[in-house]
Amino acid sequence: MAIYPMEYPEIWKNPYDGKEYEVGEKIPLYRQGDSGLVGGEKVVLLLDLVLPSIDDVQMPNGTILQIPAIDADPDWFYIGPEGPGWRVYFARKEIKKDQALRAAKNNEFV
Repeated sequence: MAIYPMEYPEIWKNPYDGKEYEVGEKIPLYRQGDSGLVGGEKVVLLLDLVLPSIDDVQMPNGTILQIPAIDADPDWFYIGPEGPGWRVYFARKEIKKDQALRAAKNNEFV
């Protein structure tokens, strides 16, 4: 089980208008990367996830693997608009699944 620091930022500064928004507040307008302006999303704070271990996963070639658990990184978090945040969080989950699968294939536990 991961232990997180006691405090994370609760304020996100909008680079479009320079205003600060608290977690849970709606952002009237912000620029999403190089694309256009987006509005009406809440500010979210997402912490890193724990990927639990899985016993006896059968691979297509018949190999059986035991997938190790991957702990949360207490230094990883996202604060900002909800839409991009959930995309980043999903990508983080896929990266951790890949780490766990590589560790199982190499019989190394991270």
